[in-house]
Amino acid sequence: MIKRRAWFIQPQEFALEIIVHQIRNLVIALLTLVVGSTWLIGCGTAGAPLFSQPTPFPTIAPTALPTTTPTALPTFTPTRVPSPTNTPLPSATFAPTLTLTPTPRPLPTFAPPPGWKKLESAQLELWAPGSFVGGDPIKEKDAILRTLRAWGPEYLGLYKSIEQNPTSFALYAIDSQLGSAGFVTTVSVTANQIVSTSTGDTLQGGVRLQLPLQFYTLDRRNVMLDYYFAERMVADSLAQGIRMRQLVYTIKSLNTAWVVAFSTAENEFFSRLSAFEQSILTLRFKP
Repeated sequence: MIKRRAWFIQPQEFALEIIVHQIRNLVIALLTLVVGSTWLIGCGTAGAPLFSQPTPFPTIAPTALPTTTPTALPTFTPTRVPSPTNTPLPSATFAPTLTLTPTPRPLPTFAPPPGWKKLESAQLELWAPGSFVGGDPIKEKDAILRTLRAWGPEYLGLYKSIEQNPTSFALYAIDSQLGSAGFVTTVSVTANQIVSTSTGDTLQGGVRLQLPLQFYTLDRRNVMLDYYFAERMVADSLAQGIRMRQLVYTIKSLNTAWVVAFSTAENEFFSRLSAFEQSILTLRFKP
């Protein structure tokens, strides 16, 4: 029969085990210390301390700055500027005065249609069909009056107007061939003074002199003639029970407005219009 050990430990045995345990721990600590020292010695210099003293910074000796020797500034000696010498200017030589003589612009030449004649006064000239009589209202007055007398007393009013006021026109002519309505076809030119307050309507004062008191404007426009710039107007009026139509051109020259009026019966206007428009292109004012 085997004798079992008691499950508890006696006090003397417990104390002994404690001592053994402490000795074992001490041995382990010593071994650890020895191994660690050996490792440190292998990594560095044998016998060198673990922590060395700090290396002092090197001492820098101060360098003396170079000595600068000042350079004396140069002495400036003033130089006297010579007095200016007055040199007389050459006398101006005047060129002779040039006298400019304006060259007049030549008027366009006109080749009149066959059978046409030139109506002329002291101030202007105009071409018209050969059946027209007149021109200068002073020099050609007798020829105009003879034609009107030959037509009979119904033209007495026009006869007296030409006889008493020939100087009202710069040019006046009548067509010796009466139309089917028996109305006289005329061309007349008046010169009207332009004042500073003149407007487009007052420039038509010459138109009112050449037309009946009542007339109606059918068309008005600006046109360029062969040599002059003008305002062109077409108007209707009633005279002695006959309806008449006028083609009127107003030309401004300096302080004068020239009014050229072609007048005929209304039913003859378009058949004569081509001749009127061709005639106005031949207008020339004399210098």
